[in-house]
Amino acid sequence: MERIERAFRLERQFKNNKKVVFQHIEAVLECYEGEDYLWPSIQLMELLQEHKCGEPAKYAALAEKAATLAESIYNWEIARRFWSIKAVWHCMDKDYSKERAASMSAAETYFKEADSAVKRTPQSYMVASHFLEQAVKAFRSIRGTKEETVDAKARAEELHRLLLQYQEKSRNEMMTISHKMDISKVVEEAINWVRDKDFKEALLALSVLAVPTNVSKLKQEVQQDAHKSLGSHLVPNVIINEMGKTVANQPDSVFSSNPKKAEAATNFYMCRKAIDYYKLQAQAYIEPARYQINLEHCVRLNDILFIVSNSPFIPPEREYLFAKGLYAGLTGDFFTSTHILIPQIENSIRYIMWQRGIITSKLDDNGIQDEFSLSKSLAHSEITSIFEENTLFDLKCLLVEHAGSNLRNRMAHGLIRDGEFRSPLMSYLWCLTLRLCCLPILIHQQQVEQSNTSTDAI
Repeated sequence: MERIERAFRLERQFKNNKKVVFQHIEAVLECYEGEDYLWPSIQLMELLQEHKCGEPAKYAALAEKAATLAESIYNWEIARRFWSIKAVWHCMDKDYSKERAASMSAAETYFKEADSAVKRTPQSYMVASHFLEQAVKAFRSIRGTKEETVDAKARAEELHRLLLQYQEKSRNEMMTISHKMDISKVVEEAINWVRDKDFKEALLALSVLAVPTNVSKLKQEVQQDAHKSLGSHLVPNVIINEMGKTVANQPDSVFSSNPKKAEAATNFYMCRKAIDYYKLQAQAYIEPARYQINLEHCVRLNDILFIVSNSPFIPPEREYLFAKGLYAGLTGDFFTSTHILIPQIENSIRYIMWQRGIITSKLDDNGIQDEFSLSKSLAHSEITSIFEENTLFDLKCLLVEHAGSNLRNRMAHGLIRDGEFRSPLMSYLWCLTLRLCCLPILIHQQQVEQSNTSTDAI
C-alpha cells in the first residue's frame, strides 16, 4: 500500500497523463467489489478522495456495500470508516442529502457498538458509555441547515438520555483502591503545635498548618512519575462524578511535542496529586490541631474578631461573614463554613484586584456590568502580583479546576452531597482561608522576631 500511495502521489505531482497508478487503483477497487471489509479499500478510497479523483456515485455504492458487510460481522470501526467515506463521495458529488444519510449511518455505528458492550458477557456500561458519548458528538456534528439536521439532533438528544442512564450504571463496575498510612506521629506533632497556648496564639499556630503546595516540587514529581510509569500517562485519564458523568479528562500527554498540551496535561496530574496532599494535610495536621483547640478552649464567635477586624483580605462590611464562616469551620460545621467562605473568597479576590486598579467587571453593549467570575479573576494576568505561585495554585485547584475539586462551581450549582461537606477538603479550604486572613498578623510577628534577633545580635 505504501508503494501504491507513493507512486500515485508522484504521478499526480508530475501530471502523468497515462495515469497508470490511478488505473491500477481503480482496478483493485473493482476487483474487491465492495466485499473488502478491511483496510486496502479504505486506504485506496481515501487516497482518491484526497486528490479529488474517481467516480463518486460508483465508489459510494461500493463503500456502502463494504460498510454493510462490516456491520454484519460486527466490525463497527471498519463499518464507520466506510460510511464516512461514502459521505465524502456524496459530498464530492454535491448530493448533500445522501451525504447526511451516510453520516447518520456512521454515527449510528457508535450506538451499535455501545449496544454490543451491554449485550455481551460480561457486559460493560462503562465501555458502552464511551461509545454513546462518541455517538452524541457524531450526530451533533452532522452538517446541514437547522431543518435538515432535525433528525440528527433528535437522535443525539435520545442517545444523550441513554448515556446518562448508562453512566449511572457504570459506577457499579468501579473498584476502590486504597492503602494504609501511619500518621500517628504527625498527628501528635500537630496537637503539640497548638497545645497549652492561649486561644489567639493557638489559632495563629493552626493557620500555618495549611502549608501551600510547593508547585515546583509538585511539577517535578509529576514529571518523574510520568517517566517511571509511561503507560499510565499515555492512556487518557477520566474523572467521573457520583452520577457517572465525565467532569474532567486528561487534555493530552505529558510527553506531547506541543508545549501547551504538555503543560495542560502536567497541570491535570498536578491537580490530582494536590487533592491527595490536601486531604492528607487536613487529616494529619489541621483536624487534630483544630480538635485540640476546641478541647482546651470554649470558643465564641467574638473570639474570632481579632483576625477579621483589620485584615486586608477582608472587604469592608464583610467582617462578620468571615468571622461566622471561620467560627463554623473551627467548631467543625463545614456545611456552614463552606457555604459562607467560598463566595466571600471570590469577592475578596475581586476586591483586592480592584484596590490595585484592576478592572474586575465587564461592560456590555447595554451598559450591564457583570462581575468577573472566580475563574476569570484567578486567570487574570496581574493576579500573580497579588498571590504567590503556591497559594494561587491552591486556590485554583480547590475552587475552579475541573481536575481539582472545583468546589466553587460545584457548590454554586448544588452538586455537593451531604457527606462531602465532611470531607478533609473542606477542612483544608477552611484553614487556607484562615491563613489568608491571618497573614498580616503572621507577617508582623515574623518581623518582630527578626527585629528581636537582630537586637540580640548587636
